[in-house]
Amino acid sequence: MRVSVIGCGHLGIPHAAAMAELGHDVVGVDVDQAKVDRLNAGQCPIFETGLPELLARHIASALTT
Repeated sequence: MRVSVIGCGHLGIPHAAAMAELGHDVVGVDVDQAKVDRLNAGQCPIFETGLPELLARHIASALTT
């Protein structure tokens, strides 16, 4: 299923990563282009245990498809 997450902040980032972990095709949308660029580069702007590894795994899979 394709899922859109509007807002890549403290709630949106973990939600998007969890949905991707469950196998969904996820697109995150935010008005802050710098934040989106950091996320696309694999940099996690918030602290959540295990989140950087989860993001790295799913960002890498998105770049190879």
